[in-house]
Amino acid sequence: MYKRRKKKNNMLYQQEFIACITQKISEKQDLLDIRKSLVYFKNKGMSKNCMYVCLQNLTYPNSEDIILELMDFVTGFCHSDLAVY
Repeated sequence: MYKRRKKKNNMLYQQEFIACITQKISEKQDLLDIRKSLVYFKNKGMSKNCMYVCLQNLTYPNSEDIILELMDFVTGFCHSDLAVY
């Protein structure tokens, strides 16, 4: 039962995460402001792998560069102060 609940929570986090990031991109929010959302979801328990996969699968018109930058924050391919994990 615990695994089922955890899996359900992960699915809810993924849906919430994708909706949140998509909204922030559509509002043309600053990259560092969007990064704050990555930190928020990390603190809620979202795993690095889950977050990365969500970003990999995220498609939004004319936003590939932003999504790639967000993926860099997740993987740590950025300045250490900006790395999420």
